[in-house]
Amino acid sequence: MAQARKLEDGLLHIEQIAVPSVIFFEQCHNRYLSEQMSFIEVMSIWNAVGHAIFDQYLRGKGTTIDYFGTFSLDISNTPIFLPDQAIMKRFRLRPHKSPVKGNCLNQGVPYMAVAKHSRVPTNRSLTSRVLGAVLEHIAYCLSHEITSIVITISGVGEAVIERNGHFGVRFGKDFVAQLRESRGSKGKTLS
Repeated sequence: MAQARKLEDGLLHIEQIAVPSVIFFEQCHNRYLSEQMSFIEVMSIWNAVGHAIFDQYLRGKGTTIDYFGTFSLDISNTPIFLPDQAIMKRFRLRPHKSPVKGNCLNQGVPYMAVAKHSRVPTNRSLTSRVLGAVLEHIAYCLSHEITSIVITISGVGEAVIERNGHFGVRFGKDFVAQLRESRGSKGKTLS
């Protein structure tokens, strides 16, 4: 008998994910980056991307990762994630929540902030290589019968992608609380 889908915040529960984040990144490193950098370097740069996204949120700004999606704020200053239309169309994915109108300026990846947060030296080129490898490995997974993956986004939450299913971000409770506190101190509230 097939196991019933178990959801958490509208996304597949972590217990039912086929490829957890650490396995995803090990595979990504081995497949695309092992000759260029160590696994520790890959993880440091990826974690720094998450912290840079977090910083942008605290400033009331969104971050767009091309071919992945946009981390933004809706009109009530609640964090939202809008998956990139190219990946949605290519893999027949659906956003896990209906798109809503954003309420902030969305910018590309803040490479200087990534370099500041990284525990290893990085620059735009190295960060772009890591981002490119992550996107390539998402495509590989979704093209090779892998049913679901989760990708941790440090300080923010986790992206959950189901093949031919939903794509969204489950925002961490601590992140939402910090964002609420930060935005509340600027006279804005989160619902």
